[in-house]
Amino acid sequence: MILHLGGEFCCFFEDVLFVLKAEDCERSAQTKRFLQASRDHGTMIVIDEKQIKSYVVTRTPQGNERIYASPISVATLQRRAEKAAER
Repeated sequence: MILHLGGEFCCFFEDVLFVLKAEDCERSAQTKRFLQASRDHGTMIVIDEKQIKSYVVTRTPQGNERIYASPISVATLQRRAEKAAER
């Protein structure tokens, strides 16, 4: 199943490790460091710099992590995943 992350980006639902609410990430220094390290290492794809609502952490086929900074809320991503799972 494919999960649309915003813009022209999608991922396989099975590759999603976890999803973080962007506003909650500002409260944790550890999470901020994790996200900054991803940006610094080039493993983060920012879909819309002006509107980040969630971070979707995925695993690539090579076993590495990739993070998508998505303009789509966690609630909407969850609804999409649940609809896809029903099919």
